[in-house]
Amino acid sequence: MTQKKTGVVLITVDGSSHSDRAVKHAIRLFHDSHKTLQLHVINVQYPISYGEISVYVAGADVKRFAREAGQRLLSSARKLLERANVPYVPHVAIGAIAETIVRFARNKRCDAIVMGTRGLGSVASLVLGSVATKVIHLTNLPVTLIK
Repeated sequence: MTQKKTGVVLITVDGSSHSDRAVKHAIRLFHDSHKTLQLHVINVQYPISYGEISVYVAGADVKRFAREAGQRLLSSARKLLERANVPYVPHVAIGAIAETIVRFARNKRCDAIVMGTRGLGSVASLVLGSVATKVIHLTNLPVTLIK
């Protein structure tokens, strides 16, 4: 009898309908894998430069606000996963978004990354420098982009 290998997939979310579609795709992957996938769901908050607001807000409060915002943006993904009865591990990180996603995936030994995309054309993507484009260039992992 062979034992199935458990894969690890990172789903990036930002609270948008695009990331909800990425979560739905990961749910299908989970069920297609006969429930052998481990899913990590991450929202990355871009850091606010403390120097810019230090006169008004304490550093600990800035981090707390970012974590609270990240938790709010995870809520739609949480609902979808819980409704589908799919186990997952939620995460909120603070940092440069694409770089933080890739570093997190490496640290968790993920096998793949699933993320939503706003469906920009290639020219718009080049001009705007999308997070998805940066992730693709920074990682060796397979990246599935969901429109």
